[in-house]
Amino acid sequence: MWSVPPRTKRGPFPVGCFDVETPQNKAESVKGVLFRLYYPTTTASSKTPLAKWLPNPTFYSVGYGDFFKLPSWLSLGVFYPLAVRATIPAHLNTSLLSPSHEESLPKLPTRLPTIVFSHGLGGTRTTYSQVCCDLASHGFIVAAVEHRDGSATVASVNAYADKVRYRRVADEAPSEGDAYLLKERIKQVHFKDEEIGEVMEVLKSLDEGRDVENLMKAYAGGFDVGSFKGRFDFEKCCAAGHSFGAATALTSLSNQKRNFDCGIALDPWMFAVATDIDITKPFITIQSETFHWRENLDPIKKLLHSPHKNPATTFTIVRNTAHQDFSDFPYLFPTLSRRLKLGGSTDPHISLALYDEMIVKFLKG
Repeated sequence: MWSVPPRTKRGPFPVGCFDVETPQNKAESVKGVLFRLYYPTTTASSKTPLAKWLPNPTFYSVGYGDFFKLPSWLSLGVFYPLAVRATIPAHLNTSLLSPSHEESLPKLPTRLPTIVFSHGLGGTRTTYSQVCCDLASHGFIVAAVEHRDGSATVASVNAYADKVRYRRVADEAPSEGDAYLLKERIKQVHFKDEEIGEVMEVLKSLDEGRDVENLMKAYAGGFDVGSFKGRFDFEKCCAAGHSFGAATALTSLSNQKRNFDCGIALDPWMFAVATDIDITKPFITIQSETFHWRENLDPIKKLLHSPHKNPATTFTIVRNTAHQDFSDFPYLFPTLSRRLKLGGSTDPHISLALYDEMIVKFLKG
C-alpha cells in the first residue's frame, strides 16, 4: 500500500503531442494504425495553446453516446458541451525537445525511453492523456494507441471519414455465454497485440527518418516529424495499458517478437490473458482498491509467484481508488464522475500524483 502527501507537480519538461494514422496495406498484411505521441517539447512550445482532450469533439461525443446507448442528439447535448472545452497538458503539433541544453530545463539524452499504451474498454487514444502526459514530462515518449478491434468507444479510420464502433461482444451470442465471450476477447487481445507491433514499426520508421504516410497530416499544421529521427531508445521500451489494455500489454510483454523490456499493467483485466502466459521481464501492476475478485486476482498471483518472475516486478494497491481513476474522467470531469460513481474517494490529483511517482520510480529504478 502507498500513502504519501499530495503532490501535483509533474516532471520538469513541457509536453507536446501529435497524431499519426497509417493506411492499410493488404498486400503487406498491414492493418493501419492510429496513435497519439506524447513527448517532451520545447519551452517555446509551452507558450502555444493546449491541445483539446477530444481532437474531433463531434465524432467522439457521438461515439461516447453510442457507448452509453444514447441517441446522437442526446449524446451531442450531454458530452459535446463538456468535451469541447476540455484540454490536456500538452501542446499539439510541437517539436520534440532536442538533446541540446535549454537553461530552464534538464538536459535530455539523445534517445528517449519509449512506452506504447493500450486503452481499456470504451477508451480512445486520449482517454489516459493525464498519465501519458505525466510520463512524457519526465522524458519518455509515449505512443497511445486507438485500437480498432471494437474495444474503443469509437475508433477513427481514414482521418474521421470512417469509424469502428464499439463492439458489444457480450450481446452477440448470449446463449453461448462465457465460452463465446472468452473466444472473442482472446481474438481482440491478439488483434491489439498486432496493432502494437505495427505501432513499433512506425516508430522505427520515424527513428530512421523514413517517410511515414500520415492520414492525419491535414490536422498536423505542417508539423515536421524530423525531430524524432534518432530519438527513440528501443532498448528501453515498455508495454503499458489499463484494464483490457493492461491485458494487451502483458500479452505483448510476453511476445518475444515485440522486444519490450518491461511493462505497466494498471488494473489488468485478466479474463482474456492466456492461462499459460509466463512473463520473465519486469512489470509493475497497480491495482485500485475496488477492482478485485478471485477469478481476476488468481492469474495475477500466478504471475507474481512464477519461478521465472523478474525480481523487479512490483505489485501495489492504492487505497480509496476505483477502476476509472487511471483514466482522465475523474480529473477532467470531477462532478460528473462523482455522480456516476466512476472514481474513488481519493482526490484525482492525488491519485494521478501517486501513479506518476510509482511508475516513474519503477521505470527509472
